[in-house]
Amino acid sequence: MLRIACPFCGVRDHSEFTYLGDAEPQRPAHQDQDAKRWFDYVYLRDNPCGKISEYWHHLHGCREWLVVHRDTQTHEIFGAELARDFNAKRNNGLSGGIGSDKAGQASREQSSGLARPTLREGGGEDGR
Repeated sequence: MLRIACPFCGVRDHSEFTYLGDAEPQRPAHQDQDAKRWFDYVYLRDNPCGKISEYWHHLHGCREWLVVHRDTQTHEIFGAELARDFNAKRNNGLSGGIGSDKAGQASREQSSGLARPTLREGGGEDGR
């Protein structure tokens, strides 16, 4: 059993999460029409033995996308971080990748009634 340390919820059993896959492949730009580059991104994956970064979705918790750093041989988990932070560091602040669409996520949460209050500087929820 894997125990994943969610930045928001603390240590949780892996059954609360949904696994997506390797977080290392870089998605081609939306306007990129090179079929080979898209084919490689969608269908070709390495199967590394050792340390890897993977996307996990905390489906039965805070619903955040995480990047979990673990060893595929020992299943030891070295840490987890928000996917948007991982992608921002990797892309030097450019948007892209899972968990990086803050505006889109907020609008989906608003329309589904799942919006969570946010803490802002200078006060409690929503800055009050």
